[in-house]
Amino acid sequence: MRSVIYASIVNLVQSMTSFFWVILAVGGTIVVVLAYVSWIKYKEEKKRQKRDSNS
Repeated sequence: MRSVIYASIVNLVQSMTSFFWVILAVGGTIVVVLAYVSWIKYKEEKKRQKRDSNS
């Protein structure tokens, strides 16, 4: 009986570990994309401000 419970716990931990890796990969990708888009927007706003101040 103990070995069945232990096997179930080990199986659960292994599946949760995979789930957390997927969550980490997806979340990391989202963070990187949002940071990149924000950086591009920041650079474009700086260019626009510089261009408008020269006009």
